[in-house]
Amino acid sequence: MYQVAIFANSLDHRLEEQVNQFLAKLEEANVVEVKLSCSGDSENPNYTVLVMYKE
Repeated sequence: MYQVAIFANSLDHRLEEQVNQFLAKLEEANVVEVKLSCSGDSENPNYTVLVMYKE
């Protein structure tokens, strides 16, 4: 099992594009789960997109 994280300070179209590009690269892999989490506070949010996959 492998995992990759993409970090961002805002949820906007650029983050969505990054995630979509990354998932396109993983098309050959077996994606198990994609999680979005947020830490920090409303003024300084930190978003993490975690992609877990198997080769």
